[in-house]
Amino acid sequence: CFFSLPEELLQIILSFSTLPSAVAMKSACKQFSHSVASCWRDDVWLAAHLSARQLLAYTSYRPAPAETILAAALQRRLEACPAEAWEVEPSAFGGEGRATLLHHALESGCESLLMFEQLLDAYPRAVLRRCSDFSALPLEHAAEYGASIDVIAALVRAHERMGCELDGDAILEEPVRWFASRLTCVHLAVINGSSEATVRMLLGAYPELSRAWACENPHDDNACDMLALHFAAIYADDPGVITALYEVHPSAAATRDSWHGMLPLHLAALSGAPADVVSAVHRCFPEAMGVMDSYGRTPLDCALARASDARQAAPGYSYKLYAGLNEH
Repeated sequence: CFFSLPEELLQIILSFSTLPSAVAMKSACKQFSHSVASCWRDDVWLAAHLSARQLLAYTSYRPAPAETILAAALQRRLEACPAEAWEVEPSAFGGEGRATLLHHALESGCESLLMFEQLLDAYPRAVLRRCSDFSALPLEHAAEYGASIDVIAALVRAHERMGCELDGDAILEEPVRWFASRLTCVHLAVINGSSEATVRMLLGAYPELSRAWACENPHDDNACDMLALHFAAIYADDPGVITALYEVHPSAAATRDSWHGMLPLHLAALSGAPADVVSAVHRCFPEAMGVMDSYGRTPLDCALARASDARQAAPGYSYKLYAGLNEH
């Protein structure tokens, strides 16, 4: 689909069916390429022919120099069609809908801070809207999709401007189905490998989330609530993330999960965490070496159980392979 092309481009495309020679076709291709390149340099034309959603989607594959043109086009488009900033996408998530333009920008891989700021200026309450994908806020989506620290910081500032707490029913724009022990932006950032800088920035804004319990998969019959430090012991590649979480909530290192009685050190051993991450978890609570989980195993026993298994599953949910749930 070439979207709504100008008349001159349509004529070139139609000419393909009647070109008398390969030479003429090559010439037409050059004309077409030149005309398309001209369109991408014209923010007025882009704003007139592309929706805000299309402009955001194109940032994921247009060259970096096009960012300013796309940003200018987005600003024009939102000024001309302000409803696009707050309308939800009815076809999102398999027809469930309730995905705002801000959610769409995160899902499409847009990395332009300028464009995110334009979206937030056009519709400030967008940061409080939850989409149908596990009722996630834009900030939670940003943490899940690995958005840049600048984009996440912009969303944090937007929350602060709205004067709302990050968690709780008060910030809901519309009724949604809540899941027990919902993952917060800190949990999602840790699970999806965010940098130490990103985790520290989120903890600086919302230190209380280091004490929040969350379940990675509420649909799992063996769902287990854990703190952010537990998730970091499983997923983190950067020992600095462990240190950042420990500094905000030291007692988490001595806290068991809700199902298997495991400390973060047990989970790090079972999940095959990098050696420097295991060392960081150990430094937080050295006494964990003598603590047994619900199956009577110390962290060393857990490490040996994983090492002796020929499957050597990847980190993550695989720690359950060694958690006593698969004895058969």
